[in-house]
Amino acid sequence: MAEKKRTVKSLLKGPLPYVAVGALVVVIGVSLLTSGGFRPVTTQEGLELLQDNQVESATIIDGEQRVDLELRSSYEGLGTQVQFYYVAPRGGEIVQAVTESDVGEFTDEVPQTNWFISFLGLIFPFILIGLIFWFLLSSM
Repeated sequence: MAEKKRTVKSLLKGPLPYVAVGALVVVIGVSLLTSGGFRPVTTQEGLELLQDNQVESATIIDGEQRVDLELRSSYEGLGTQVQFYYVAPRGGEIVQAVTESDVGEFTDEVPQTNWFISFLGLIFPFILIGLIFWFLLSSM
């Protein structure tokens, strides 16, 4: 019986490199998206932090219905940066809670998407499908 030896070249021809690169991209992407920054708390906890005057600065982000809070001291092991989300009908209550609290500074942000990013989001699926077809048809 003749045994086939797998060479490096034959391993690179199969799906293994593509799977490895895909897994690496996913791992790097997840680590970049979840690293550091603001830690989530419940809306109730966020409002309590505002009422207890533990907030140094607050930023209300309208498009995401999110409030980013920088605290004067660490909160339950989450650090000094926490955030909470709220539903749109509670927006007035959230703004009132922020203005009535002893927040050092607060601001509002209305995020606006860059036109180029919007265009890429529209065209990217077509480019991806075209590349897949090109790859499949060129390997025949």
